[in-house]
Amino acid sequence: MAVLVSPAPPGRAPDLSPPPRRRAPGESPQVVLDLQRLARGRDFLDLGVFEVSPDNTALAYSLDHVGGENYTLYIKNLGTGVVRSEQIDRVTSAAWSADSRELVYTVRDDTYRSYALRRCTLGGDDRLIYEEPDPRFDVYVERSRSGEWLLARSASATTAEVRVARTSAPDGPWTVIAAREPGHLYDVDHAGDDFYVRTNRGAPHFRVVAAAEDDPAPRAGGRSSASGPASPSPTSTRSPAVWPSCSASVAFRGSSSST
Repeated sequence: MAVLVSPAPPGRAPDLSPPPRRRAPGESPQVVLDLQRLARGRDFLDLGVFEVSPDNTALAYSLDHVGGENYTLYIKNLGTGVVRSEQIDRVTSAAWSADSRELVYTVRDDTYRSYALRRCTLGGDDRLIYEEPDPRFDVYVERSRSGEWLLARSASATTAEVRVARTSAPDGPWTVIAAREPGHLYDVDHAGDDFYVRTNRGAPHFRVVAAAEDDPAPRAGGRSSASGPASPSPTSTRSPAVWPSCSASVAFRGSSSST
């Protein structure tokens, strides 16, 4: 019998979402998910998604019971311990809305490609947000470290594209930080009033640049940060250089379209 916690799938940025709240002094610990109990009588159990809602009342988690990388998503009420009757199959990632009433999630197809971004309201409707048309790309979703943004990253082995939307408005609009371009790999996080973008544009070993959340397209005057999104420096300096193209030294502007 194996009880495993899956690493982030290839092409997915590391999970930088905020941890659940800490216990108050003297407060007893709460077991939110007992994998040993769930694994009893089974030869295999693998935990995929594990996301506590922002209001700490619910847990979204996914399990693979047979080792076929087919994860079913469940939602547990942390107050009562009751698991909701709704289940979603083939889930590859998930993130909560700000009000803890909606889940944005991704699902795989028959080829095990994580291809579609969807939104479901607890006890309500379920709709498609975005379907990745390129078979070379997988799409995964997570919350930003700040908890204010949903980050949907489409990526192949050599190219990436990130869409963002407010956690308060999972239906969108979704904005593309930088339109995909062959050879350009990047991922995004958020802190304060800025997106922090780790990019290989003009930096084979990657660098971190900052972009204002109301205008995230990379352009002249973007800030660079050595510390990244965990601790943005209020004294970051402005650079006069634009992001160089991956294929040539030309000015770059990202796209705000969803194509």
